[in-house]
Amino acid sequence: MAAGYLLPAALLLGHLLLPNGAVRPIGPAYANLENRVELLGFITDRAEYHPGDAAAVTLYWRALQALGQDYKVFVHLTGPEPATPQAPAAQHDGDPGGGFTPTTRWLPGELVPDTHRLALPASLPPGRYALWAGMYEYQTVRNLEVVSAEGQVVAGRIFLGEIEVVAR
Repeated sequence: MAAGYLLPAALLLGHLLLPNGAVRPIGPAYANLENRVELLGFITDRAEYHPGDAAAVTLYWRALQALGQDYKVFVHLTGPEPATPQAPAAQHDGDPGGGFTPTTRWLPGELVPDTHRLALPASLPPGRYALWAGMYEYQTVRNLEVVSAEGQVVAGRIFLGEIEVVAR
């Protein structure tokens, strides 16, 4: 019976030690949106990007109640000044889980990973850029109000952190 556990453990350990298996820590990003859902954290697929890359940002949501409508999620990349809302240099809006996990299917307490890919423009200058996320009603394009958050919130957008864009 012990041998049955050794092989999966060895595969997991080997996966974590290989460059492809590097695990990045989940960034905290707690926010409560209208007492309906919580954003618990996020992770990016890399520490730095080049102009023209695609940045994968995975958000971790938890439903606080059964949701009566399907909400859209957004991830925005803006200039480095998080204190002022800016037009996004890159963005992705869409259904959670690529449309496979609409919010009306979420169960209270369920943890939902939700990956969004931001296409960084090839003309994006090197520098530090702010990542923002949030959720909105599709019909009215109204961001869900953030009733509490541990980080900065501007215009219904939750500040996640920064990513670095470096020249090729």
